[in-house]
Amino acid sequence: MDTKYHIGFEVHTLDRMIGKSFHALYEKENLSKIQNWIIRYLYDHRDQDIYQKDIEAVFHIARSTATGILQGLEKQGYLIRKASSRDARMKHLQLTQKAITLQEDVLHKIEQTEERLIQEISAEELETFQRVLDQMQKNLCPEIPGKCKKLWKKEQ
Repeated sequence: MDTKYHIGFEVHTLDRMIGKSFHALYEKENLSKIQNWIIRYLYDHRDQDIYQKDIEAVFHIARSTATGILQGLEKQGYLIRKASSRDARMKHLQLTQKAITLQEDVLHKIEQTEERLIQEISAEELETFQRVLDQMQKNLCPEIPGKCKKLWKKEQ
C-alpha cells in the first residue's frame, strides 16, 4: 500500500466535506455548487459591472458552459442581465433580491463552517496554511489558460 501523502486528494476531500455541509442549502434552492459560487462572486462585486466574459475568466469555464449556467440562474430568478451604460450591446449581470437573500444565508453558514474548520488551529498555523495555498495556486497558474484570479478577493 502506498502511504505517500497526496496533496490534491486531501484538498479534494476537504472541499467535498465542506460542500456536503452546504448541501442542504443548495438542495433547497436547487442550485449547483458553481451556480452558488457565481452568485457569491456577483454579490462580492455588486459595485462593479460584471459581464459573462468575466465569469468565464474567473471560473476558468468555457463560453458555452457560462451561458448555460447563467441562463439557468436567470430562469430560476436569481439573475437578470441589464444593458451596459457604456455599450448597449453588452449586458452586465445583476443579482435579484432572491439571490441577495440567499447569499446572506450562505454567508452566515460560511461563518459557522469556517469557525468549525479553524478550531484548535493557531493564527500562525492559519497564516502559514494561507501562504502555502497561495503558492500552490501560483505554481499551477502557468498551466491554466486565461487569467488566474483569486475568486473571493477583490482586486486592488
